[in-house]
Amino acid sequence: MKVAFTGATGFIGSHVLTDLQKHGHEVTALVRDDTHADTVAARDAKAAVLDLYDRPAVASLLSKVHAGDLLRGVGPDPPPVRRLRVRPAAALEARALLVQHPRGPARHLLRARPHRPRHDGHADAIDRICAWLDAWRQDCDNGPWWPQWITRDELRTRRPTQPGPLRPSWCYGTPGLARAQQLAGVATGDTARQDMAEQALTACLADPAQLSQITDSSMCHGWAGLFHTTWRAARDARTPVIAACPPHVTELFTQHGHPGVGEGTGLLEGNAGLALALHTAARTRPPVSGWDACLLIG
Repeated sequence: MKVAFTGATGFIGSHVLTDLQKHGHEVTALVRDDTHADTVAARDAKAAVLDLYDRPAVASLLSKVHAGDLLRGVGPDPPPVRRLRVRPAAALEARALLVQHPRGPARHLLRARPHRPRHDGHADAIDRICAWLDAWRQDCDNGPWWPQWITRDELRTRRPTQPGPLRPSWCYGTPGLARAQQLAGVATGDTARQDMAEQALTACLADPAQLSQITDSSMCHGWAGLFHTTWRAARDARTPVIAACPPHVTELFTQHGHPGVGEGTGLLEGNAGLALALHTAARTRPPVSGWDACLLIG
């Protein structure tokens, strides 16, 4: 089968590419520049360099394949395409990789629901992701936590091998997953879920063992991300305890994070994200620019 899709150089897409090739499919990866094309070529796959907002070019390429998946938007009027339906291996691989980190899709759905028209399947998608998180929630004396990822072996056994909560980060940790579920409660009117999420975040912030695992100041997995996630969660809180957490977290953040300690200039791991979080801490009100929309926590 001839298959075309975007994202082949990314984390999930690279695994999908491998699985498609392993099963004999002829793959064309849509990429944005020659550097990414070289990466794809090194994987013995064909690359097509084009502007994904060039609808005629994308439509022309997709007309020559049997199936495709556009993992990015292609303008306001995307060309018709048969969605990628390759069973069983590639679909299972993609699903296994996606569900190990459901926080991002969950937050995207929850941000969309209160502000835009509901689409068919929207509520069902939220319910399914929440059910998945419920199934993998682990409870301990210091409150509930979730595994950072789920491997295919764990999926088969239904048992995580992670012994306990790891670093409390925005990306893979309890704060990010708790915030996603708090948003679920807000969006669906599920106050029990919202309360559980707020209690999980509060317990995480009160656990020195978890806080001690933070080793940098970054937005992705450091103090900046923990602060900003907590700060946003507190603004939507129903429970008074989480609403009282920001001063404590702000103090910890400002102790460990100051301009210049980030890795490079990037948003997620560098000084740009650190500076933006410090600005929020100093101003104590939502960013006027709405820059944190990209984190899907606002």
